[in-house]
Amino acid sequence: MKYYTLFFSVLFFIGVKSQQIDYSNTRPGEDVEYCTTHKKLQELLQDPEFRKQFEEEQAQFRREEAKYKSSGRKRGTVYTIPVVFHVLHSDGIENISDEQIFDALKVMNRDFRLQNNDAKTVHPDFNSLPPDVEIEFKMATIAPDGTCFRGITRTFTTDTTTNGSKQVSLIRAGNDVYKGEWTGNKYLNFFICKSIGGAAGYTYRPWGSGSTMTNGIWILHTYVGSIGTSNEIKSRALTHEVGHWLNLMHTWGGNNSPGNTASCNDPYQDEVDDTPPTMGVTRCNLEEKTCGPRANVENYMDYSYCNKMFTPGQVDRMRVALLSTIGGRNIISSESNLRQVGVINPSLCTVDFNYEKNPIVQEQK
Repeated sequence: MKYYTLFFSVLFFIGVKSQQIDYSNTRPGEDVEYCTTHKKLQELLQDPEFRKQFEEEQAQFRREEAKYKSSGRKRGTVYTIPVVFHVLHSDGIENISDEQIFDALKVMNRDFRLQNNDAKTVHPDFNSLPPDVEIEFKMATIAPDGTCFRGITRTFTTDTTTNGSKQVSLIRAGNDVYKGEWTGNKYLNFFICKSIGGAAGYTYRPWGSGSTMTNGIWILHTYVGSIGTSNEIKSRALTHEVGHWLNLMHTWGGNNSPGNTASCNDPYQDEVDDTPPTMGVTRCNLEEKTCGPRANVENYMDYSYCNKMFTPGQVDRMRVALLSTIGGRNIISSESNLRQVGVINPSLCTVDFNYEKNPIVQEQK
């Protein structure tokens, strides 16, 4: 109990402290850091107790990954992850339409099931690699108290300066479906906000039981889907963040420093064998070879504008994350949980899934 109290104290501090933009971690033309997942982790690792547990769990994960690979990398099973989109807003354009949210769901499913047409245009050095991840995302239709809903909650607040765990607290206490904990090992919670401390998105890699609501993904409304307040270029931010949530690092390693040649000397980089050594890029430079071999800049876990693929090694790592007890990912995708949250037999809930367009968002087009 002492450990978890300390952890959440650190998490709350990280969530509410002000942040300056690190422009070395931005993509050209953008005024937010594309991802701060590894920065959040590094701050948590300052706590010795958290570091000890995280390192022990990651060592366990590597053993599980090795066992999975030696067993023949079973394919053919499609894992389903139930999702809930929590919109935190003050009646501004950040109160995005249901249409935009369902578009984001469509983009994620397209990317994870290799249904994106641009995968056919991957550079010839990598065109034999893009796999079907065999992971799908479906809206939960049953809230923790049994209430039927459409997979979306909305929370009105005039407090738009908070971020992190404080935002989760506001959603927990004030959303329009169920006021209480949406446990992170039963729902993949997306927190859609106007501001998240200077980042476009971030999450936390698997650790502990994963049962808290903060075991989710924070995302700016302008990076949700390809329509409304977002666009096609920004639409794959959630694909990137889900990769982190399933224990992927950036292709250049566990840091938020794209373009740093020091990453070339990291012997571990992202711990994935088939992603070549790279320093990371923020542009679509297909000729990037700073670390020696051609970099896989079209990878979803890089920062380029032409992301379109995962590698088989990354797929192995994500599927192991869904089989492991670390972080509760094995519970969230289990058949019993899918029934409990209304992904299996969603017709048991008489919810109208015909979305209505948000007039405020439509005026921005």
